[in-house]
Amino acid sequence: MIPRVRAPLSTACRCALLRCLVFGLAALAGTSPAQAEDPPHWLSSSINIDCTSQCHVPHQASGGNLTANASNVALCQSCHNPAGLAQDLSINSNDAAVPGVDGYHHGFDVCALNTETGAQPPLDNEMLLRLMGADVPCPQGYAVCSTCHNQHSSDGSLGGTPRVSPAKQTTALGSTGTVTSQGTFNGAESFWYLIEIDGQGSQATATFQWSKDNGTSWMQTGVAAGNGGPVTLADGVEVVFTGGGGAAFLVGERWEFSGSWPFLRAALELAGAGSVMCRDCHREWDLTCPGDGTCPSVTTWNGGSVKSHPVRVAYPVPGTEGFYDDGPREGDGTAQGTGDDGNPTNDLIFDGNSDIECLTCHGVHYADSNTLTLDQP
Repeated sequence: MIPRVRAPLSTACRCALLRCLVFGLAALAGTSPAQAEDPPHWLSSSINIDCTSQCHVPHQASGGNLTANASNVALCQSCHNPAGLAQDLSINSNDAAVPGVDGYHHGFDVCALNTETGAQPPLDNEMLLRLMGADVPCPQGYAVCSTCHNQHSSDGSLGGTPRVSPAKQTTALGSTGTVTSQGTFNGAESFWYLIEIDGQGSQATATFQWSKDNGTSWMQTGVAAGNGGPVTLADGVEVVFTGGGGAAFLVGERWEFSGSWPFLRAALELAGAGSVMCRDCHREWDLTCPGDGTCPSVTTWNGGSVKSHPVRVAYPVPGTEGFYDDGPREGDGTAQGTGDDGNPTNDLIFDGNSDIECLTCHGVHYADSNTLTLDQP
């Protein structure tokens, strides 16, 4: 079984320059516009991720979309690298998958038309518009990061696995306590969460306040640190404070983290019936028969016999011949429950109709093809 990891990236820039102008006017007026709509690609309490600091250049830009780098992949990797702002979500070119060989990211900066992998230009217009750099080897253009990812919109309705980023301390005053973020983010919008200690103490006695707008206002104040147990904030997000002694946490210390959905340009199959992000480009591999007695003609990347598993079909009910009576199994052979083997990244996940989809089995990012290991991040 190939492990499954849902991905973990409208107009291309969604009027980015206009947003910068609005932000600048708001700053002049002494107010701050809400930035909750698309973190982490925006301003946090400690990181200035705005229009022109990382990505856009108003004049003499290298890229056609007024970007600082002419290559879309290189632009994304300027932050998504082991030493960049997005180092915990590093996307290295040498880790892009070569089918049947190695790699654990879906291919990027590759020809949109590839008969060996059954890939062709997408039908989705927003994705099709972002095939870039057409040349002689790839006359239809190259699939790049922004073909699949909308860097300006983190929309939960498109599906995918939400992420709570690791908590990072932004204000340290010499104490020894730590804050860990956890939970399953389920908010309609994505947010930066800011934690600030407002009452000194240990994990058993300290108190904190938290904000969704970088500390401009506070959702709650004087919240008990929980004595080592999880403290629920909102939207499925939790924090855990760890540290003994009366000065484990000092007033004014801060941590921040984000809760967000994948930055997808189209809906994933797991978002519900009829969504076709994977099957858009790989539609030649869709073995599902339309109900009129005909089925598509499908080949595989190695040109051999038909090997694509049917999708949009229900997983057989327990007791069906040829299937485990207790449903799908974990990588260690035990019945799959809610991560029974301690590894949720190898679980088979079905769509909203309990049907098998591409992402039931396949991962897009950080899928190492070993069901016994935890895919990271």
